[in-house]
Amino acid sequence: MTTSLRQNQEDEIIALTEFFGENLVTFERGEEVIRGRISIELEPKNVAVTLYDVNIPEGRKEFKTRFLSPVDLIFSLPVDYPTEPAKFDIECVWISNELVEYLSIDVVEILRNMDDVIRENQGFPLLFVCCQFVKDYIQEVKITEILLDNNPYSIRHEISGKTLLSMVRNLCEEYEMMWFNSNCHDCEVCFDNKSGPECVYFLPCRHVFCKDCVRSYFELKLTTQQVTPLSCLSSDCYSCPSDNLIIDMVGQEQFDRYQEIITSNAILRMQDFVLCPRIYCGKAAEISCITADLATCLVCKFSFCTKCRRVYHGVESCKKDAVSVVREVKNPDGTTKYVKLTVDEYMAADEDKRKDIAVLFGGFEDLEAAMEEAMAQSNQLSEDWLKKYTRECPACGISILVDKGCNHVFCRCGTSFCYGCGEILDGADMDWRSYVPCKQLHKKKGE
Repeated sequence: MTTSLRQNQEDEIIALTEFFGENLVTFERGEEVIRGRISIELEPKNVAVTLYDVNIPEGRKEFKTRFLSPVDLIFSLPVDYPTEPAKFDIECVWISNELVEYLSIDVVEILRNMDDVIRENQGFPLLFVCCQFVKDYIQEVKITEILLDNNPYSIRHEISGKTLLSMVRNLCEEYEMMWFNSNCHDCEVCFDNKSGPECVYFLPCRHVFCKDCVRSYFELKLTTQQVTPLSCLSSDCYSCPSDNLIIDMVGQEQFDRYQEIITSNAILRMQDFVLCPRIYCGKAAEISCITADLATCLVCKFSFCTKCRRVYHGVESCKKDAVSVVREVKNPDGTTKYVKLTVDEYMAADEDKRKDIAVLFGGFEDLEAAMEEAMAQSNQLSEDWLKKYTRECPACGISILVDKGCNHVFCRCGTSFCYGCGEILDGADMDWRSYVPCKQLHKKKGE
């Protein structure tokens, strides 16, 4: 190989690298042969292409995209290149047998007719002509569907089924995001035109919003306790943001809080699970199939009563912290004193201590009767207070207290309702009642 031919090859590689970028051109120099790979980026298709695979146990699986991932042109420059044509191959995770066959024939023809190419492209890298041909052909050919089963890439790398479909989808989505970040876009909320890195691109809906609007929206949802799963800002769109996006918008601390509330809400909707009462835990606890009063946390293994939320006490009645009984007792010197006994204190006492306590209260029967009466009064007081100062959610029945602000209440179960009359709100009615006092509430006050 002459020095001039070698220098021409080096110059062509440098030109390709400068044009496509170092991240898209890789090569290695041998003693005589230069081998390399050029990733050819494609423009978005005008119409979405369906990529599918039928070699899956569940049957046909597919996805649609306008952004086909780059096609690799693998080349080998022989000693006498460009006098002798280069050897090449085409590789791509999604490209079909038909496309490979067609491209191979035409690119080979270009390189075989090197004399004409040299005359027409004097001083221009010849591999660039091949790259441009591959790009133009795929761009112009009408592709509506691409079958991934047994394509050249899957056969060469022994990949098929779900793995191949997932790989193709991930690569296409990565390329779509790269294209998105390299362009500017209009936010659908504030209408400002911002660069890709300053925007959020929701998939699969492909709605675009600037990060400032998304961050404000997420923070508002968390601040107002509207922590149903976060979604796209567009109305009636339910595309979900990734965990990384939520963390980027609101921070790790708020994301952890969001995850805990979403998880607890989901658990509360399950019939066979409740939340662990331990403050440091709060994870899912499974209710026993033997008795609905017993649940065991799946994380910390704490077994507790589902009624009183304390350690499981079997057939014994639930403890009541604030419930106590008082007894007037005479001292030996003739004076009197009052003895106060809480249910917790009695339940914690051993058998001998309970006998002593029972003597002070006139026996076990009188003591238990007094405790039952005290607990009934305590329960009634709690119910009276809840009825007076709170309103039950019309969907899940949990009591909610609002001491200031408007009548619009958003329950943790996801229901919006009017605090004044208890009516479930949605749509335009919800917006109206959020700022206008409830007519029914005013009517009651005026009576």
